[in-house]
Amino acid sequence: MPARSNEFQRIVKYIYEQISDGATVTESGMLRERDGTEREVDILIEWKFAGTDLQMAVECRDYTRQQNIQWVDQLIGKYKDLKVNKIIAVSSSKFYLPAKRKAGEHGIEVITVNEALTKDWRAEIERWKVMTHGFTLMRITTLKSNGGIYTNTEITADGNTATHKDELSEYMYNLLKPHFMAHMSTQIGHILEAKIAERWQYYINNPTPRWAEFVWERLGLMRHGQPIDVEKVVFGVGTFFHVGSPSHHFALRDYALSEVQIKKMDSDLILKMVTDKTGRPISFRQQPTDSPGAPLL
Repeated sequence: MPARSNEFQRIVKYIYEQISDGATVTESGMLRERDGTEREVDILIEWKFAGTDLQMAVECRDYTRQQNIQWVDQLIGKYKDLKVNKIIAVSSSKFYLPAKRKAGEHGIEVITVNEALTKDWRAEIERWKVMTHGFTLMRITTLKSNGGIYTNTEITADGNTATHKDELSEYMYNLLKPHFMAHMSTQIGHILEAKIAERWQYYINNPTPRWAEFVWERLGLMRHGQPIDVEKVVFGVGTFFHVGSPSHHFALRDYALSEVQIKKMDSDLILKMVTDKTGRPISFRQQPTDSPGAPLL
């Protein structure tokens, strides 16, 4: 391991050592790329969650000038072949907005030294999270051949209330929603699941609701035996993320049992999760809550 150290790195390492019980902190740590090439990390933090080995990389820069997008690009390139669960870039100077934006898009957290000295680092170690998500049909809009709105219905996030623009909108809602649920929802769910899987860590760190629209064209809809002047139907789908952190862990020989509480829109969801010694989930079970309307997975 190369003997490389400076005061800046020692300060950040000290923060971790003071508050990260159960974690191993290595200054100038080494990680291997997929082809075996070793790469140095300024500070490497390693800990276990539910039997899984987790790693966090902290990269440090002691610059007087503001950090631009160049350093972020370098980190993206460096970590594309390194298996880490979290990347934090710490700078003695601030970051330009484009650098912050691009870092966020690639799951890299950027902070200054001052922010590092006030950050809850214990929470950073203990915040390894479990996320559930659900898709909700929230809008049905039909468009005329000239592009104008023909009908429109807005649906609340819980799916319980539909607000129609007019009586015709209610008619189209009752006609189109069953078709969506029976013939389109499964395929759309698969599409959204694939998108989430590509960047699941990003959504865990930024679980704000997302919006997507799916267009159905050339419908040939009829009413009272007459064709309706509808060229397109736009289905608006909201994706809601619910994130929770394990509060209890129990060792069971080669297995681990973790309890996770997730706050949802209408209730709390409590999960019991069993993982094997490699961290692979074996089973999930929902614990009943006092809420009579608690949804089932």
